[in-house]
Amino acid sequence: QTQHLHNLPPEQISDGLSQLEMGTDRASQLVEKLLLLARMDEQARPSGEFKPVDMAELCRRTLASMQWQADESVVSLSFDAPDEMLMLRADPAMIEMAVRNLVDNAIRYGGKGQEIETRLYQDGEVLILSVRDQGPGVAEEDLARLSERFYRAGRSGDSGNGLGLSIVARIMESCGGQLQIRNHPHGGLEAKLRFSRESVTGSS
Repeated sequence: QTQHLHNLPPEQISDGLSQLEMGTDRASQLVEKLLLLARMDEQARPSGEFKPVDMAELCRRTLASMQWQADESVVSLSFDAPDEMLMLRADPAMIEMAVRNLVDNAIRYGGKGQEIETRLYQDGEVLILSVRDQGPGVAEEDLARLSERFYRAGRSGDSGNGLGLSIVARIMESCGGQLQIRNHPHGGLEAKLRFSRESVTGSS
């Protein structure tokens, strides 16, 4: 039996509109990510200007802007960084996008009531940003494919499109860095952004 819109209960109309809005947002995000990947595929590196970036400040700002998403998913965000200032010469917009995609991925798959740990530290001449969730991780055979476009390794419970980690990998390639993903020995999935401070600082 067909029901006209004006005969539907207000709560049903509201739920329908919310679902429509969520679907539109997902479609918009997918198009934006595909366009970004297409642009990056045509360039040797991002088109933005490389300049000194305070990584700790960038991470704090990005995490603060994502607090609402963490609250909605009932997860907590933590950040640990040394007192010394750790600088890179990079495109700040692209690095922020990489951090945002890693944290978004952790929020989606980490599980409610868990903590997402973000750490910034230096290992010799390499600057490392680590984002670790406390979820179930993934099968070992899937780890190497997580940064492939549209590959989601069967992880459930989200509305992702499988592009977030592929964008991160592409950003890291373009600035001379590397994305590493592993199942953490103490549980959860850990993604690391590894920046060679010499090569990034030497970029122009």
